[in-house]
Amino acid sequence: RNAKNVTFSAQQVDMEKLISQLKDYYRNLRSDRQGEFGAFRSGGPANLDYLNGYFTRDRYDITNYLIGNSETWEQELEPRANHWDKRIQVALPQTNAGTYLVEASAEMVVDDRKVTHRARILVTLQDSMLVRHRTEKETIFRAVDANSGESLGNIDVEFFGYRWEDGRKNPRRTLSRNMAKKTNASGEVKIDLEKRFQWLAIARRDGKLSLL
Repeated sequence: RNAKNVTFSAQQVDMEKLISQLKDYYRNLRSDRQGEFGAFRSGGPANLDYLNGYFTRDRYDITNYLIGNSETWEQELEPRANHWDKRIQVALPQTNAGTYLVEASAEMVVDDRKVTHRARILVTLQDSMLVRHRTEKETIFRAVDANSGESLGNIDVEFFGYRWEDGRKNPRRTLSRNMAKKTNASGEVKIDLEKRFQWLAIARRDGKLSLL
């Protein structure tokens, strides 16, 4: 609240590596032992929805998931009187689609001592999106441009699913399915996904990912 300047850094996250390790996690999961999701060994089950928690806690080593160069920039701040909160918009230097780890670092004086505060957050920029529609017989996925909404034909869409095997034997293991299709001219993929499985859909466009 009292800082006059903040330094930002942003570096891209290797989502392909994370997805590959997530698939390995569920292919080898057993009910009698804790699975290991990459570097996040004390966390589980593996969950891409929880990525912000993985990357913003100091307990995990995230260096192997960062790719490319880190970009830094500074932002002048004008704190409000009486220690009141203030919100501003900060522009990212990145324009390419991807997931980025953004860190803010601010120095301030507390009891005549310089103290550095740091905060992290994941930011995702998307140039394409997946939309899902379920019918009685099948699931329809549609790939669209995130800016124009136009359909994206000939896009690779990968599907990964898992569930626990049936029966009472111990230990139980997970069953997994992995397949891929291309979108048609209307940007659609029609697929019959087994209902007992938890599914992840991944669309790839020019090396960029969209997840659903």
